[in-house]
Amino acid sequence: MKDRAISLHGDDQVNQPSFDRLKLYFAILTVLGGFALAVGNDGAVIPIIAVFFAIVGYLFVDVLQLFWLPAPAAYIAMALAAVFCIIDFADGDSAGPRQLLAVSHLLVIVQAILMMQRKSKRIFEQLAIFCLLELIVAAVFNDALSFGLLLIPVGVIGAMALGLLATVATTGGPASDESLDRSGDSIDLEPVIRIDVGESTRLAAKLANRYANISTLILVPSIVSVALVFFYALPRTSEASRNSRLGNALVGFSEQVQLEQLGHMLLNPEIAMHIDLSDRFTGKNYRTYGGIYLRGRTLEQYESKTIDNRQTATWKAVPIDPKRELLALPSEYFPKRSTDANFYDTVDVSISCKPMRTSALFSIAPYYRMNQSQNIVHMSDRWTIRRRGSRELIPPPIEYVFGTNAFHKGIQAELIARWSQSNSSALSISEVVDSSQSNLAIGPADKSVRYRQMLLEFDSKTMPSIAQIANDYALDRSGKRRTDVEIAKAIEQHFKAPGRYRYSLDLRMDTVPDLDPIEQFVAVDQRGHCQYFASAMAMMLRSQNIPTRVVVGYYTDEYNEWTGQYIARQSHAHAWVEALIDHDQINQYRMVYGQPPSDQYWLRLDPTPAASGGAQSPGTIRQSIDLAQDLWDDYVVEMDADRQQDSVMAGGIRPSGPWYDNAVDWLSGQIRRIQAGDLGGGSLAGREVFSWPAAIGGIVAFVALLVLLRI
Repeated sequence: MKDRAISLHGDDQVNQPSFDRLKLYFAILTVLGGFALAVGNDGAVIPIIAVFFAIVGYLFVDVLQLFWLPAPAAYIAMALAAVFCIIDFADGDSAGPRQLLAVSHLLVIVQAILMMQRKSKRIFEQLAIFCLLELIVAAVFNDALSFGLLLIPVGVIGAMALGLLATVATTGGPASDESLDRSGDSIDLEPVIRIDVGESTRLAAKLANRYANISTLILVPSIVSVALVFFYALPRTSEASRNSRLGNALVGFSEQVQLEQLGHMLLNPEIAMHIDLSDRFTGKNYRTYGGIYLRGRTLEQYESKTIDNRQTATWKAVPIDPKRELLALPSEYFPKRSTDANFYDTVDVSISCKPMRTSALFSIAPYYRMNQSQNIVHMSDRWTIRRRGSRELIPPPIEYVFGTNAFHKGIQAELIARWSQSNSSALSISEVVDSSQSNLAIGPADKSVRYRQMLLEFDSKTMPSIAQIANDYALDRSGKRRTDVEIAKAIEQHFKAPGRYRYSLDLRMDTVPDLDPIEQFVAVDQRGHCQYFASAMAMMLRSQNIPTRVVVGYYTDEYNEWTGQYIARQSHAHAWVEALIDHDQINQYRMVYGQPPSDQYWLRLDPTPAASGGAQSPGTIRQSIDLAQDLWDDYVVEMDADRQQDSVMAGGIRPSGPWYDNAVDWLSGQIRRIQAGDLGGGSLAGREVFSWPAAIGGIVAFVALLVLLRI
């Protein structure tokens, strides 16, 4: 038998393009992981580290191969990084953002070290693991929509990288320089038989790449589907997440508000609540003209003091007895004359609030209850509502409804009857002195007098300019005192007069020693935000013996065309004035419709110049982003055990517009059909033997499979 020679024509770099592409994928994943950690925390150095080492590692280590970090040096660097981060972790007093930031630093540093090493299957697997750990830690950091959007490229690139990694690992990866003889293309043993294996190797690699893509297309939707099922099925609580997001609790005013407090809120564009207005009789969305005033707290007591050689001022609410003064919302008012209903609109209001700092909620007065199962209560004389018996550190998001007669042809009424219809008598005798101090209850008249005295507290010695300006508007040209309404309107226009005062959030003014902040605003600075305008006007009215209080809440006319809802942002926080006006001080020809007759009314006054213009509705892009944020909050962030009952399986969480409701209803119906075992047999055919939709769908699927397999 003759000796035979075998020549092996192989391509030692058949997988090199795939391997190079794999390096790029993991460099991108390193950058995205760093960005994910940076969303929602103050660690600005994290993305810098991730981007720098991803670029350096990819260019100089992977592409140019100028240098790389040996394995022993990498292990030493990782150990030092771990020690440093553990020390930083232990410095914190308790578990919190600082500890999570230390963990983030450790993850991104280890990933940076891996990027500086020569790549292999082991290095790629470690990069994938640390990228996943970064996503887990990042999910604890924040609940922002940007994090959810960042998951999309991470998922796509991650799936492509893992699929390609499996392909490269299956085909053996790039051959080493010593694997084949570089001196020639063949090894001639004897010139009898020559076997060329290069083409078969390339074909195997090509098929492996195709099947890797197919497996990725199959596995990714399957994994996402399983993840969604577990996400919506597993019980959990959002209490811990709310506690970790104390700084993001957007809504709510406490019982005392510092004079500068609203200025910080006005710089924050985050959404605080959604307001859905609908006409009771037509069911259509109700549009307003001039914006909506949402009242949150009434503040009656003003206090100014010096702290660290700086004058500060605070408005406080009069304390109440929760057991006696928090009652159910009043019943709906029906006028005795049916024709009166032509002069007010019956509007149903649904408000969805974000996580809050306090139990105070927001309302449009005068309001009334729409059902008996509400978890909200109200204070009649204050016309404010709050949660019923909430004891949580951070009250969770809440949705509540009520009706209101406050609008007529889109304009909100400026007069509110002092007492609600059904419980004025109950609240007028509700305040009781502590039994340890006195056994006497304060009667209706005494309480009314005491509250009125609080609304008249004014020190003319500390506010001489305020008193002088108010005196100038108290008399008409004939020297006769104007009515309380006329005085109030004149002072309101005083602040809105062009060139007199300037609305500004920049309050970097030097404080004048021993000068009250409101007096300084009027006499010296003449610029400030809504709290300063409302406070100054309240004191001017008090100087004229007109009982006045400050109301804090939101003012907005931002309307989202996509959802049919009004949006109140932190930047819409607002303060205005309410003056207590006797009925005989109101124009005798002026009728107040939609609420019971009263001897006294609260007159809303807004002296802030900027408030008259209102906020401009955002563009389509901003509205679509807001809608996406709503969906993210509803179906991801706040999907705790309770809200799971109202999730997609139950037909949606809350209405956000007709198309939104229809989509949710359709999806809910399909899921319920599948749960019931109704897979729609024969539905495509419409009770016919042949179904064109099914045939076309099958052809399209078959062609797509051929394209993927490239047969």
